[in-house]
Amino acid sequence: MLEFPKIAPEAFHSNVYDSKANIHSLGITLWEMWYGERVFAEFKGTITHFFNWVDEGYRPKAEEGGKKPPAPWEQLMSRC
Repeated sequence: MLEFPKIAPEAFHSNVYDSKANIHSLGITLWEMWYGERVFAEFKGTITHFFNWVDEGYRPKAEEGGKKPPAPWEQLMSRC
């Protein structure tokens, strides 16, 4: 199974990026810690399609049937 990048879109496009990319990665890491699984695990396709998917605004969603994180944790993930 292909594992997709957990880096900010500007970083995987080789654009100039700054510390904001680290904040993005923190949000992804928090999501994985809370839900206990790989982010974007539901995605099936090529790496090019994945990049397009994220560029179009897709972000990880709450897992159905899973325990919802506390509001401050959820807000932090979203802000990242």
